[in-house]
Formats: sequence, C-alpha cells, structure tokens
Amino acid sequence: ERPSWVSVAPDVVVGRRGDSLLGTVQRTTAGYVAVNRAGEPLGLFESRKRAQSSLSAPPHAERERLERAAFLAASTAGAVAASIVLIAGAAGTLF
Repeated sequence: ERPSWVSVAPDVVVGRRGDSLLGTVQRTTAGYVAVNRAGEPLGLFESRKRAQSSLSAPPHAERERLERAAFLAASTAGAVAASIVLIAGAAGTLF
C-alpha cells in the first residue's frame, strides 16, 4: 500500500500507510527533517521527497529479510550458472 501524506502545518507533513503512522517531515532552514513514529529523527535530507522515502521504506527487520532473500536468490542464480558452465565444459571435452 502506498503511503499518504497530509500537510498539518505550512512546513510539516504527516505520513500514513493504512492505519499506521509513518512519521513526520518538517522543512527547516537547513533542509527536511524526517522523524519516525517513535519520535526518533532519521536524518536531515535535501528534499522533502527523500525525507518521505526514508519514512516509507520497509522497517529495519523487513528490510533485512528482503536483503537476505535477494542475497539467497543471487547466490542460487550464481551457483546454477556455474553448474551450467561446468556441465557445458565437461560435455565439450567428451565430444
């Protein structure tokens, strides 16, 4: 589900995904500050879009799970490719 952003003050937007609060983005003189739903600042960003992206990214545990799945898929694809090369090489030496 895509996040929705609502302006609650001239320099502040609040992000939600479904019934879950993502956090807020506030424009300051230095840039845009993203604050998660626990009130923890995630950083200072050069654009509102980047600040919003930092809040709408998957939670840390979910991100780690996705990274592990991507690593496993890449490792499996690499092993399959190496096997094909070895089989093709062995078949070439037999003929």
